[in-house]
Amino acid sequence: KIMVDELENMDGYNIYLVDLVTGRFFDMKNPVELSLTKGNYANRFVITFGGTALSNDDNPLLQEFNVFMDNSTDEIVIRNNNSTKIKNVELFSILGKQVRKWQEIPSDFQNKFYVNQPTGIYIVRVNTDRGKIIKKIVID
Repeated sequence: KIMVDELENMDGYNIYLVDLVTGRFFDMKNPVELSLTKGNYANRFVITFGGTALSNDDNPLLQEFNVFMDNSTDEIVIRNNNSTKIKNVELFSILGKQVRKWQEIPSDFQNKFYVNQPTGIYIVRVNTDRGKIIKKIVID
C-alpha cells in the first residue's frame, strides 16, 4: 500500500500518484494498493498536486468535445461538435507545470495545436465559456 500519512499546509490541494507507464492517476485521499511483480520501479511513479480533481466523469461538455493527440503530426486535435466558444487551451506536464498555452481559438468544428514537446504524458485543459474539459494525452 502507498499512502499519505500526514498533510501540512495542503488545504485545497489534491495529491495524486501517477503511473507513468500506464498513465493512471490515483487519488491519494485513500491508500492505494498496487499489484506489481517484485523489482525496482525507478522513474515509473511520480507524485503530483492539483487544486481540482482531474476527473471529467460527470462533465456534460464531454458530449460536445473530442480531444486527442495526433502523434503523426505532433498536434493536439480538438473537435468541437457544438460550436462552443473555447477561451483557451493549456498543456501541462505530468508534474503540473504549464508548458504551452493557446489563446484566441476560432469556434471551428476542428482545431489543431502544434505541440513540440518531449515524449511523455501530459494534461490538456480546454477552457470554454461553459466550463472546462481536462484530458490526459500521451506524446510519442
